[in-house]
Amino acid sequence: MDFSQLSAPPNEAILQDEQRLYLDLLEKGGTPSAIEAGTLYFRSLFTSDLTTHLAHPENYTRLVSILLSILESDFHTEGARFNAVGAITNMACLSQQMIHLIVDQ
Repeated sequence: MDFSQLSAPPNEAILQDEQRLYLDLLEKGGTPSAIEAGTLYFRSLFTSDLTTHLAHPENYTRLVSILLSILESDFHTEGARFNAVGAITNMACLSQQMIHLIVDQ
């Protein structure tokens, strides 16, 4: 088996489409399981090697806003809220610029 592609940089267009899909899911709402999956996606994304291929932090203003609203709402599951705080924490570990983006929300 050839596993060499597993460590290859992701196709940027595909990564952007994937992120847009999950952002739309979180923003427009869905089932509790779907929201939890969306928050887990971003929590995982910001802990992976993909973070070296991510766009500039200012592109994540919308995501930070959505994640903070999930944290503030009792409507969402404990898992979704746990993943949201994990995603924000992981984002903050990326750069000083990302920290400022989060704090400014």
